[in-house]
Amino acid sequence: MSSDLTGPLFLGLDLSTQQLKAIVIAQDATLVHESAVHFDNDLPSYGTTNGAVCGPGDREVTSPVAMWLEAIDLLFDRLKNAGVEVRAISAISGAGQQHGSVYWSQSAEALLSSLDPTKPLVSQLSPGAFSLPTAPIWQDSSTTQECRSLEQFIGGPQALADLTGSRAYERFTGNQIAKIRRLQPDAYASTSRISLVSSFIPSVFLGRIVAVDISDASGMNLMDVITCKWNDALLEACGGPELRSKLGPEPEIGGTVLGTVSKWWVERYGLKPGILPPLPILLYSCLEYSSECIVAPFTGDNPASVIALSAPGDAVLSLGTSTTFLLSIPGADTPPKRFTTSHLLSHPTDIHGKIAMLCYKNGALAREQVRDRYADHNWARFNELVEASPPGNNGNFGLYFPLPEIIPPDVVGQHTFHIENLEKGVAPLAVDDIPASTHPRAILESQFLSIRSRIADILPQNSPPLQRLVATGGSSANQTIRQIAADIFGMKVFVSSTKEAAGMGGALLAKYAWWKAARGGNGTLEDMTRGEITGLQCVAEPREEVSDVFEKLVDVYRACEEQVVSKAILCFSTVNCTQSLFIGSSIRLASKQLILVKSFSSSCNRRDMEGPTALKRTLHEADISDSATKRLKATDPMSVDSPPLAPPTNAGVHPNESFSSLTGADAPGNTLSVKERAEDAKAQITGKNAQGKSRKEPKEKRVGRRNRRGTRNDEAAEGNETLDHPKAPRLPKRQCALLIGFCGSGYSGMQIQPDHKTTIEGVLFQAMVRAGAVSQDNADDPISLARAARTDAGVHAAGNLVSLKMITMVPDVPDMVARINEELPPEIRLWGYVRRLALRPPVRSLRPLFQVRVQNSFNARLVCDSRKYTYFFPTYLLIPPTPGSGLDRSLQQYAATLPPDSQSPAVDQPKNSHPFWEGDLGSYERELVRKRSWRVGSEQVERLRQTARKFEGTHNFHNFTVGRDFSDRSNQRHMKKIEIFDPVVYGDTEWISVLFHGQSFMLHQRKMMSALVLSCRTDAPEQVIEELYGPSVVFIPKMPSLGLLLEEPIFDSYNTRMAAINEKLDPSDPDYRPSISFEAHRDAIHAFKQKYIYDNMRQVEDRDGLFDAWMRHVDAYSGNDLLYLNPKGTIPPAAIIKKNERRDNPFREKKRFDATSFSVDEDEKAKSMADEDDEEPPISKKDLADTEG
Repeated sequence: MSSDLTGPLFLGLDLSTQQLKAIVIAQDATLVHESAVHFDNDLPSYGTTNGAVCGPGDREVTSPVAMWLEAIDLLFDRLKNAGVEVRAISAISGAGQQHGSVYWSQSAEALLSSLDPTKPLVSQLSPGAFSLPTAPIWQDSSTTQECRSLEQFIGGPQALADLTGSRAYERFTGNQIAKIRRLQPDAYASTSRISLVSSFIPSVFLGRIVAVDISDASGMNLMDVITCKWNDALLEACGGPELRSKLGPEPEIGGTVLGTVSKWWVERYGLKPGILPPLPILLYSCLEYSSECIVAPFTGDNPASVIALSAPGDAVLSLGTSTTFLLSIPGADTPPKRFTTSHLLSHPTDIHGKIAMLCYKNGALAREQVRDRYADHNWARFNELVEASPPGNNGNFGLYFPLPEIIPPDVVGQHTFHIENLEKGVAPLAVDDIPASTHPRAILESQFLSIRSRIADILPQNSPPLQRLVATGGSSANQTIRQIAADIFGMKVFVSSTKEAAGMGGALLAKYAWWKAARGGNGTLEDMTRGEITGLQCVAEPREEVSDVFEKLVDVYRACEEQVVSKAILCFSTVNCTQSLFIGSSIRLASKQLILVKSFSSSCNRRDMEGPTALKRTLHEADISDSATKRLKATDPMSVDSPPLAPPTNAGVHPNESFSSLTGADAPGNTLSVKERAEDAKAQITGKNAQGKSRKEPKEKRVGRRNRRGTRNDEAAEGNETLDHPKAPRLPKRQCALLIGFCGSGYSGMQIQPDHKTTIEGVLFQAMVRAGAVSQDNADDPISLARAARTDAGVHAAGNLVSLKMITMVPDVPDMVARINEELPPEIRLWGYVRRLALRPPVRSLRPLFQVRVQNSFNARLVCDSRKYTYFFPTYLLIPPTPGSGLDRSLQQYAATLPPDSQSPAVDQPKNSHPFWEGDLGSYERELVRKRSWRVGSEQVERLRQTARKFEGTHNFHNFTVGRDFSDRSNQRHMKKIEIFDPVVYGDTEWISVLFHGQSFMLHQRKMMSALVLSCRTDAPEQVIEELYGPSVVFIPKMPSLGLLLEEPIFDSYNTRMAAINEKLDPSDPDYRPSISFEAHRDAIHAFKQKYIYDNMRQVEDRDGLFDAWMRHVDAYSGNDLLYLNPKGTIPPAAIIKKNERRDNPFREKKRFDATSFSVDEDEKAKSMADEDDEEPPISKKDLADTEG
């Protein structure tokens, strides 16, 4: 940024769970600069995962307060280094993760007011300023006892929601305070003040502890949400009579001036000095605001996002993993209603305004499951099916809950309805009783109608209509979803260019305080913004005639949901409730339990709702055979016929809190009977009255064993063909071997899985179904699939082999090879040359398939002799551990205890620092740039090769697998060769590749690579590899899966055996069997690897520094698990893992390093959702054998 930038700047900070972010804007709200400190990467010494620490108690989650202090210093260093004109910053505000709390000691005020500008914050405030060194955060769920006690004290969940805006939640601060008071009475007694995260930060800027903001205080279960004052009864219940003094003054409204930055900030970072002590707000109108830096109240991250994205009367729809609906409600004479299934917060800048929040667990997860099951894992296909169905979906409704839901509470599973069945008051239909092509539209309509049905009840009476709907999250990029949202909500849909909404909201709050104070404390936020939100773009507008249809469908949805909720309540009240959850038998409900169905728009008749005839012929409805259904039942929560499951739970959600708490059967206007309303709706959706011909009920399928041939389902066997399912001719199948290659990013591994995860085999199999290589009758039954090597999630393969029975000749398909490739995504390819498989010449194809007919007994895994893998990693991983890091300290401390050995270098001498670590490395980004420019020496490469040779030969690899005892003979595996190639520079980074050729592999090759790399970077002698073959059980971390590639399986024995048979046969002979080899396809495979694997692998590393993050994670570990990396290469007793013995400070893997997504959105999802401790689950011996080969 240019240093001569004129005009005031405004700083917004966002202290979230994972990072501290800074947003600097100019007076016109344009973005000037943004910077961040990532806690895990930049401050690894605190040992956090996603910025948090789990334990020590069950379900306890905290963050170190010292880490936040150090991050504040580091962030301002980066702002200055980036050229931000710090003296131009005129106001500071921001956001903090909601519900987190900080506990100040009795000496906190004195320490804050006497900071030495020559020293950083953390060294002066931690630990002395805090009675507790860690802060409970929103992920903590250990206060269930306190939640129940609070609700009982106040008169129940609804009474608490009426008072505070929410029922009791484990994460809410009042319940956290009550738990600390109960379990840590001494710490509680020594606490002088309690801050939220949002009030902790301005306290540091001002040098004194400040009040909590009114909006963030709404997430404490302690404040009256209407008056915005502390409630004495709740304070007494949670913290005793002393809690009021610990919380300080009444909550503060945003846009006020708390004061000016303290002297420490002026002298250390050059912020503009203020007038001390702080002046009353009215006096600030006399000041020249270019001469000082003021501090305004911070708020919670959700309210700050509302400030950035919307104005009063707007709504924000976050379409992420979960779905969140935020509704900004202007002040009104009648306050909004409060419910136990939603939240009501005070608006940060308007004491009369409110923010309503609805949270749903089943957002993108449910949509993705429907996409995978009914749209071939393809969003484009999903959108096609949505747009092919009319609004109202021909009367088909579906409610989809893979996880136990919050709204409505405790429901789970997939529930489908048709308008005709509502008059009967029966339970949901079987999933397959509505067309498969209608599910994509059904899930979008039901998810949005659920929100739409609740808006009117939340808004105060006589509220003006909502103005805009701002969509955020990954699914907001889908135009089909945008348009349905516009039609259902009846609002224009906007998207924002603002990516850091909470930080931007904080910057706007800073500007508002500056703007308001300059006007004598007068003016609203809307006066300042004039109702304009920066960066909004309209992407969809409602279609009036379609919105009218959905207006009538709201009550239809309510009737469906009421049945699902009532069914769940009935199941919970039954003695054998867990067996009742998914029973598909009819349950007739009392009419008073139904929310009555309003009439449907008469314009939506049957003729209008019939999809195009051509499309109906091409769409294949779900046709699940009995055997496949049995296999899927046990793992599919979306199936209404699933077997008994444990009752689903939402922490603190009561099963008797149904949708009727929002709208009941007594709602005004519900005067018709159930039957009358259902018949009225049915008549208008179908064009027939109650006496007309009704839709045929689906015939009950015969339940029984499939016939032995397995090529017809039961319905087809009975001759029940329909126009949509013409009887197909039976075509011969042959056992075949398919040579494939794939990029594993975004896939859940190679092997097809019954829980509908996206796998390579699943996509391949469905492509073969569409191409005709597998009949529709077997489309659900890939039981004959076998593979030469089962790769893990995210692992790639240049060559792999799948064996199965397939149809090799299909009428009107001259080249089955090209046909299958047309159905596959570009990241999955089938290789090979075409050999004698038919009495016709091969057809040339741009993407050929080598389709090898093999023996009927051929099994890819059992016939495979060996496998070749390659692992790629940046050479900077060989730089020794960071000096002073946890790993460096633990290894040096252990080395100091070892006696000198004349046969090896002295271990009692301090190790010389590596040249890389000399000098000031600066920020994390600068250090990573230096690492990428570092080049490994030839001596270290040679040492790497010598150590790698220790893997060659036959050894006991029990430490490189999962759950195998040393005595298990299957641990004996033979490594034929390990080859390390010379380093090569790509872009700024030097890479090295390691080729493993083994008879079979133990889980994991990534552990072998980790042992190799860690032993070399710590200077452990190569004999440590031999130690790992011994009886001692130790922990070996896994290298990131990003670098692992299956080169190819080898079939030498099979080829030799077939060559002996083929010597006596002509290639045209039916018994002739070609050899299996990838040699003829090296050029195509090389081009594929370069485009889809190597380039993307480097792109991920260049963008995210994944290997560096793994390196930092290992270096931050200070426990005993890695002490075998000592100068003698022996395994000390402290590093040995013993059965049934708890280890102190065990090494924790991160799931992030199992991800290899190349999509920015998917990678962010992996970081935010899956970057958690990963303890390897137990795995059966059979599954291990299948995985390892």
